[in-house]
Amino acid sequence: MLNKFAQELKESREKADITLQNLSARSRLDIKFLQSMEKGDFSFLPELYVKAFIKDYAKFIGLDANETIKKYEAAKKGIDYNESKDETETEVEQADKKEKPDAKEKLFGEQQNKTVQNTPSSGGFNSFFEKQNPKTLAIIGGIILVVIIALLVFNSNNQPEIIVKEKPYEQVRKENQQRFVQEKNKSNTVIKKGKKLALLISATDTSWIKIQSDTSGPKEFTLFPGSKININSYEKFVMIIGNSGGVSLKLNGNELNISGKDKLVKYLVITKKGISFLKIEPTFTS
Repeated sequence: MLNKFAQELKESREKADITLQNLSARSRLDIKFLQSMEKGDFSFLPELYVKAFIKDYAKFIGLDANETIKKYEAAKKGIDYNESKDETETEVEQADKKEKPDAKEKLFGEQQNKTVQNTPSSGGFNSFFEKQNPKTLAIIGGIILVVIIALLVFNSNNQPEIIVKEKPYEQVRKENQQRFVQEKNKSNTVIKKGKKLALLISATDTSWIKIQSDTSGPKEFTLFPGSKININSYEKFVMIIGNSGGVSLKLNGNELNISGKDKLVKYLVITKKGISFLKIEPTFTS
């Protein structure tokens, strides 16, 4: 069987119009091993390497590598793979036919089931009315009609009545005037609150500053010569100037006189009225 398997490999290679030299160059398989395989001699290397060679051989001539290995395994056992495969497929087909009922039988069975399911029961809803005389049916119909009418009347009575009451012209005019006054007062309040104090601190020399406004907690920073900083507040600023002779202050564009001296620390509070100097260090709130 190995010789027959080897002959099939050779015929497949020749059918693909590939020479042994081309196959050896493309697959990098030694040509002497390829020649041994096509002669039916598979003992040139251990079994593991032989299978790898067969897979590469099959792949490069366009065969299914896994299918080719199965043929090789069958040939080693003395079995013709193609014949055993056909027998297996035939057995599977016969088993499928036995398991699957005939299409006509299946269709006939389904129709019978449907007929049984669709057969009306003698004790069903229709038989009840068939047994009643016309007078009884008329009474039942009248009762049902009365119940429906009663339900409709009950639902219509329970619906709330929507009444649209028109306001007098004078009342509407007064309400509009009052709303206009309220909106005007609100806008004035916003404008008043929006007026802030803007403090510009300019440095002519290096100075350490600690300051707190109404809008934020205390801040500490160092200003260097030529640097400036703007800080806003609603009512006041509380400050410590480390080098009062090295800074100048402007409040809303107006120069403030701090009478500063070089390296002299000053404590002060600034409001819209001007500067108030403190003798002790002020308290800052977080």
